[in-house]
Amino acid sequence: MPSGAKAQTRKRPAPVQGRTQASLPSLVEKAKIPAKWRSHYRRLAGYREELLADASHLLPRANPQNLANGADDAEQGAENSERELSLNLLRSENSTLAEIEAAMRRIEIGTYGRCEKTGLPIADSRLKAIPWTRYTADTERLLEAQRARQQAAGKRQER
Repeated sequence: MPSGAKAQTRKRPAPVQGRTQASLPSLVEKAKIPAKWRSHYRRLAGYREELLADASHLLPRANPQNLANGADDAEQGAENSERELSLNLLRSENSTLAEIEAAMRRIEIGTYGRCEKTGLPIADSRLKAIPWTRYTADTERLLEAQRARQQAAGKRQER
């Protein structure tokens, strides 16, 4: 799950290859999306296109074959740092892309807007802030606390 803080600061998708959310093909109508979720579906589709476009720009920078041959040590170090940064961004965006596509599937099958853990409705404000969220805010906090405890326990065992 993408971090809530990062997800909440995400901007609306910019036009991608000359297209915007409003001009997306009629995916919404073709998929028989309930009216209640159409705007969420369109936003998710826009985010998906934005991430795919970002990935197409990051891939060449992440490819080690694109490193300059014969570069001095400082230049190679800078290129290696840029490649590592690009790889980390690609991993993060790939994770977010998977969450977005899962949310679109939940809309299509009718389970969107319900917490996967409790079955309770997810607040509209939360869905607007993080349209791919799987959990209510309370459940997310509980899950994060559990992960933190498990991580702390794992570190204690390593000592």
